[in-house]
Amino acid sequence: CCMTYLFVTDRKNQAKQAAYAAVERLKPEPTSLVEYQSRGHVVIIAATEALELVGDLPQPLTSEVIEYQGLSPNQEITIEGALGQFLVNVSEQTIKADLILDLTPKPLLSMSLKPPGYIRSRLDASEIQNAKIELQELVGTFEKPKYFDYNESLCAHGRSGKKGCTRCIDACPAEAMTSRVEKIQVDPFRCPGGGICTTVCPSSALTYAYPKPKDMLTHVRTLILTYCKEMGEGSIAAPDLVFVREEEQSRAEQILPAALVITVEEVASVGPEVWLSALAWGARSVRLFNLDKMPDSAAQALDLHIEMARSILAAMAYPENCI
Repeated sequence: CCMTYLFVTDRKNQAKQAAYAAVERLKPEPTSLVEYQSRGHVVIIAATEALELVGDLPQPLTSEVIEYQGLSPNQEITIEGALGQFLVNVSEQTIKADLILDLTPKPLLSMSLKPPGYIRSRLDASEIQNAKIELQELVGTFEKPKYFDYNESLCAHGRSGKKGCTRCIDACPAEAMTSRVEKIQVDPFRCPGGGICTTVCPSSALTYAYPKPKDMLTHVRTLILTYCKEMGEGSIAAPDLVFVREEEQSRAEQILPAALVITVEEVASVGPEVWLSALAWGARSVRLFNLDKMPDSAAQALDLHIEMARSILAAMAYPENCI
C-alpha cells in the first residue's frame, strides 16, 4: 500500500509539473498600462499635537499641513484622485498633492480599499515612522496594468434618463466607479484590480483586461487537460483547482499540496463562467483561496455567485463542496 501511495504521489507531481510547463508556454494578450508620477509632495492632515510626532520628513519628501481640529459646519475636507494627482479640498481651497498622510481620529476616506498614495497612521511613534518610510518609497514613476475594459454600448446603467443597473458601483470596494447618468466612469488610477465589478456585470460591459477572459479560460483549460492527459483515465486524474493571490500562494500550497494553483490579482476577479468551465473540463473542485479579509462589498457579491453556481451544480448532481 505504501509503495502504491508513493507511486501515485510521484505521478501526480509529474502531472502537475507538466501542466505548469504547458501554461508557461501560453502568451496572454497584453493590456495597456497606467502610469503614476510622484514627486514626493505630501499633504499631512493632523491635529497640532499629532504634528509633533511626525517631525521632519526624509528627503526627497516635501510637506504641506492641513490642521485638523474636527469638522465644523463650514469646514469639510474631501480627497480626490490617487498617487501623484491628489486634490484635497478644504475651506473652498484646492491643494494638489502626490501623497496623503492622514493622522485624523477617523479616516477621511472610508472605502475598504484606499487609493494608492493615501497613507493612514495611528498616533503612535513607531507607526508614524513606518508611514514616513512608506511615503519615501512612493516617490518616482510607477506602472500597473489597466485592469478593466469598458464597452459603454453594452452598459445597462441607464437608458433615456432612467436609472438602471448599479451592480459594479455597489460592489467596488475602492469606490473607483461613478455614475455618469446613462453610463459609468471608472478611475483607472484608483482601480486596484479586484475584478468583482466584472463578475457582477450582467451585460459584459465590464470585462477583466489582464488576463482577458479568453486568456484566463485558455490557461485553465490547458492546465486541466494537460494534467488529466498525464494522469490517464479514472477518478484519480481529476485535479482540484485553486485560485489564489500571489502573496498567499505558498500558504495555499501548504494547505492543498496536491492542487493545481493559479495566481490572480484577486480571487473575486474569477467568476462562475470560469468555475463551471473548469468543472466541465475535468476539475474535481474549484477553490477560491482567501486568507485576508475580503472587503464586504466584494464578499457579498461573490457569495451570491457561489450560491447561484452551487444551485446549478446541485441540479446536475455535483457534490455540494465542488466550489
